[in-house]
Amino acid sequence: MRLGRPDGIAAVGALYAPLLAVGGSRDEALAVLEQAGAAYAKLGNAQGNDFVRQLRQLIIERSTA
Repeated sequence: MRLGRPDGIAAVGALYAPLLAVGGSRDEALAVLEQAGAAYAKLGNAQGNDFVRQLRQLIIERSTA
C-alpha cells in the first residue's frame, strides 16, 4: 500500500491475482492478495476481505491438486 490508495489496491489486486495464478505465478498472486486483503481491512470492507480470503483458498487448493 505504498501508493496510499487502499481502494485501488484492493480492487485491482482482487482482479490481478487470479490472472497471475492462472499464468503460473502462484506466490506472486498470493502476495498480491495479501496486500488486497490488508487494503480491504484498512477500508473496513469485510465483504471484500472475505472475497480475497476465498480467492486465496481457491488458488492454494488448485495449486496443490
